[in-house]
Amino acid sequence: MNTILILAAFDIKDFIEKYDAVISYVFFIIIISLMIYNIVITQKMRKSSRPKPPEIIKEPMPITITITSDKPSLNINESSLISFALSSPSTDFTEKSIIVIGGEILNFSGSESFYSATFTPNDANLTSATIDVHPPLLKDPTEPLTIIITAEEPSPTIPESPPNKDLSPFINLKPPVGEKSPSVIFHTIRLEMNEIFIKARTKFDQGELGLIGSGAMYHRVLKLSQLNDFEKLTNKKITAFNESDKWYFIGDIHGDFLALHSIIEEIKKDPNFKICFLGDLVDRGPYDAECFALLLKTIMDNPGKIIWILGNHDEGIQKTNVDILNEKAYFSENLHSSLKEIQKCVPQFSSSVLPAEFLYWLNFDDPKVKKDRIFCGKLFCDIVSVLPRAILFPNGLLATHGGFPLSDRWDSLTSMDAFLHKRCLTDFTWNRAANKKKSLIAIAERPKQSSWEFGFDDLEKFCQKVKDLFPVKAVIRGHDHVKEGWENFDLYKTIPLLTLNSFGFNYLNNSLSEGQYKQNIVYYETSKDKILPDVRKLIPVDSNTHKEFYGQSSSL
Repeated sequence: MNTILILAAFDIKDFIEKYDAVISYVFFIIIISLMIYNIVITQKMRKSSRPKPPEIIKEPMPITITITSDKPSLNINESSLISFALSSPSTDFTEKSIIVIGGEILNFSGSESFYSATFTPNDANLTSATIDVHPPLLKDPTEPLTIIITAEEPSPTIPESPPNKDLSPFINLKPPVGEKSPSVIFHTIRLEMNEIFIKARTKFDQGELGLIGSGAMYHRVLKLSQLNDFEKLTNKKITAFNESDKWYFIGDIHGDFLALHSIIEEIKKDPNFKICFLGDLVDRGPYDAECFALLLKTIMDNPGKIIWILGNHDEGIQKTNVDILNEKAYFSENLHSSLKEIQKCVPQFSSSVLPAEFLYWLNFDDPKVKKDRIFCGKLFCDIVSVLPRAILFPNGLLATHGGFPLSDRWDSLTSMDAFLHKRCLTDFTWNRAANKKKSLIAIAERPKQSSWEFGFDDLEKFCQKVKDLFPVKAVIRGHDHVKEGWENFDLYKTIPLLTLNSFGFNYLNNSLSEGQYKQNIVYYETSKDKILPDVRKLIPVDSNTHKEFYGQSSSL
């Protein structure tokens, strides 16, 4: 038995020695396989031990909305069309989704991403109405829509063509024969209008129109004493400025060519005249474009002698941006309107104020005059975009159209640049004066409304707050329509305030057809002894001259 075992051992030994390489290779394969197997098993065990990730629930994209109105302001019982453009289709948007303060919504209709309704104000005690939507539907809504309610001073119903407005092309006009009466000058201006606009466009683009304090290099709120510093930046000198200059002030004109021409002719009798026009050249009256042409001609003939301060009706005329209209979903794919189709039907110009007679004239759709009127409108918009909002004269006289920044901006007014805040600029142009002590200003509501009243106490506190930076001692302004064309409020004693209108029509009722023409046209000139202009100049209006312009409907 032992012998057999010994022989077997020798056989195994011989076998191993003989097949050593093969055995080593087999063992190597087995070891590698075991290692791979171990790695796979380990990975599986790790995966099985991990907790399952929470299920991700996709939130729907928030729906945003653009709320628009076809009218920025309404009288009580007037209506406007409200449009609701959703960023994506929704079946949850219903009439109950709309929040209305100060009026009621009727005739709600629409589908998917575009809806509309009719809004009518119903509360005469409110100065504005608000239209908003419930937050649950719209996760990221835009600001609510605010509509100004003008119950105290209703705007007239404006017909498709304004009354007394000559919409004929400016060609083949023959001026009447005779001496240079206002009527002759009027027809001459009409004949030269296109040439005046083309010349003004060239000068404006070259920065050489000749208006004082107007242009990209100037601040919109300016101390007259700073003009030299601004002009040094461009090496251009257009302002022959002396502290001893006699200034003539012209109030709102509102398309009254007879008034503007009469005042300019009287002022030009002084060879050293300087004019400060307080704004609102257009709207209400019948001859907006002619007034624009006359003012431009006077500016270009007398460079460096005229200031034009921005009025709210000047600012109101705006070039329509069709791209923005399309982008904001005023027109959706559901209406089957392409951008080119929209451009054909959308007017070239819009207005943020009413009444807006100049807007009707600019958008008059007649191929014979359309191109010229678009040229005129674009020139007007470009010029008013760089007009000053307020000018402070060296003696402390503040000339502006409306008012001054109200109390919620006072703490920020530490430099002249601070006056360029949008709220401040709006206050200078839009605010109205009241013959009382204190304005009741709801600061929280300020962003929703353009125009506010101020009292004499507000003015005194503003002047005290900025006395070192912007030392105001008196104010001359326009904007508010006053019965005699001028008014000094008796309560404004510490900082006197003068309101000036230079148009001849009685616009107290906002109506050209109902208003009577005044017997005198008013403008002011400065005196050496007073900060506030106190030399009131009256130009009597001849009834025959008046009838040449305005016919029998608005008699003296």
